[in-house]
Amino acid sequence: MSKTSMRMLQELILRHASVKDVYATGALANALSALCRPIALKYRFPIVTKSSPPWRLATSSVLEVLGATLPQLAALDVPKETAQGIWAIIVAVADGILGADADSAPPGSNLADDEDFDVESFRKLRALMIPSLGGNAVEDKTRRAYTESLFRTSIIHGVTAAERCLVDKQDDDAGAKLVSLYTLPTGRTTAIAPTGRTRMAYVSFDELFSLVSAGHGDVTEFAAPNSSPQPESLHVLRLRIASTAAPLLILRCALTMRAYASDQPLRGRMPQPLSQRKELLWTLRKLVNLESEGEAMPALDGAGGGGRRHLLKLYPLIVRSLEVEGEREVQKLLREALGVIGEEMGIV
Repeated sequence: MSKTSMRMLQELILRHASVKDVYATGALANALSALCRPIALKYRFPIVTKSSPPWRLATSSVLEVLGATLPQLAALDVPKETAQGIWAIIVAVADGILGADADSAPPGSNLADDEDFDVESFRKLRALMIPSLGGNAVEDKTRRAYTESLFRTSIIHGVTAAERCLVDKQDDDAGAKLVSLYTLPTGRTTAIAPTGRTRMAYVSFDELFSLVSAGHGDVTEFAAPNSSPQPESLHVLRLRIASTAAPLLILRCALTMRAYASDQPLRGRMPQPLSQRKELLWTLRKLVNLESEGEAMPALDGAGGGGRRHLLKLYPLIVRSLEVEGEREVQKLLREALGVIGEEMGIV
């Protein structure tokens, strides 16, 4: 699709955004699919231009289109099957914005500027999607696809070959994956370089925390006009999303803590590589401060936990990490986590 075609398509959809036939006939779904393709391909898109690349225009166009059409899904009483298909494409758009094959970037590409553009675009899309992503017009597999995309993008440092299987095989039970991570592997002493899109990785990681937090954190959420849910319904929407995101958040945090517990003892007095230390401290602070949506996580046998249930699930790795003679700040945060667990269990 040429850039001129993208502009024409955007203008056409915006002009008829309030017409039900645009949705019922599949016109909107087809338009979104067409715009999604250059976003997903990004640097692999076959058309190279001297000005702004096609994927950027496609991203801006799809955000304009969704801003005008998403509120209409409920207002126009669009059939559930049609809405489900549209939501699946929206999540595919989100996945395209989050990812990028930097190795395929044409010479002269400003990768940092492209990443900044994607981060801002993702935040705009997120504001349109949440909390409506938790509605019953959205299939569970679509919500799962969104959180899995966040999970994959949030990997800051490369994982081991064994862990790669856990990351890639998303059809397996996340709880079983977590249990397997309680067993520490042979550690690594080599410094692992962080991903080239570190900012986007942290944004994705932070989004997982936000989706699991009680009330979805401090992020302002806008409900579509004429379809604003009552407070009870809003809670249901949030709970559906949190229930989908929670297992992946726990798994993601476990990867960071497991790497520390297995690798750092082999380094002796050598400090942890700076980027890995930054990730560990960031993760521990977020975990200690998180008030999670307690209902989103199954309770452990004989334990409550409520909004701190995420720490209970990570307890084995917290203990193993405390056994490491690490630096003071890491040890302090790990002890804080244990203290919070003790308070929740009524033993502190």
